[in-house]
Amino acid sequence: DASKVALYHLVQHLQKQGFLLIDCQIPTPHLGSLGAKEISRKKFLTLVKKALENPKEF
Repeated sequence: DASKVALYHLVQHLQKQGFLLIDCQIPTPHLGSLGAKEISRKKFLTLVKKALENPKEF
């Protein structure tokens, strides 16, 4: 359960920093509860391109 708490805090931190996405790769109910959504490859590549145009500090 500690990993679930850690992931929750990571998501909160990244959102505050303006990160656009986290590549979770495999959908799970827990990831869904944190707001994860499956997206098409096309949408994913569009988001990656957008994220690379505006890099963020961790």
